[in-house]
Amino acid sequence: MRRISFSRPKEKVRGATRRLKALDEWADQFEGYFPAEWSGQRYLDYRIPVLDRLVDPPTTKPEWQAQAVRAMFRALKNLNDAKPDTHSRVQIDLILTWPDLHGSTIIVFFDDAYRKGFYDKDDEWQKRIPSPIGNDGIPFEMPGGMRTERVRFMSRDYDGEEMTEWYTTHWYVCSAECS
Repeated sequence: MRRISFSRPKEKVRGATRRLKALDEWADQFEGYFPAEWSGQRYLDYRIPVLDRLVDPPTTKPEWQAQAVRAMFRALKNLNDAKPDTHSRVQIDLILTWPDLHGSTIIVFFDDAYRKGFYDKDDEWQKRIPSPIGNDGIPFEMPGGMRTERVRFMSRDYDGEEMTEWYTTHWYVCSAECS
């Protein structure tokens, strides 16, 4: 279950093993499943279903984050593998927010134009800044057959000043090469 700790943001995480096991089971439930019943929508998203303290600093551990990232990649792979031929144009992306993984999501884009508009932010208030990286610049282990792009957003505050860091979180947009 996806939960945010408003009243105890720095408390010790209890039941981490159980919570990580539930996350693995969540990723495995996508095996053989594709959300074709939602194809009338522009997109469908699946947020990482964990307690925020399990995957966000300062209460997380690197091995917990690594297991959460592996589970998200497994869910992405399962959704991509289950994609029927009738939905071959559907793009499935994984957005990993780093280091705050609780913002991570898998997005199934049924509409190509919407996907393009989702990432191409270029107006007076917000601009997308892609940052080319090699596999050495990625703070997590990548499975094969994926392409990754680090994205930062430039925003303007109310005074018109540019801000390039948004809560020091970077987006890593991952998608399968074959799609």
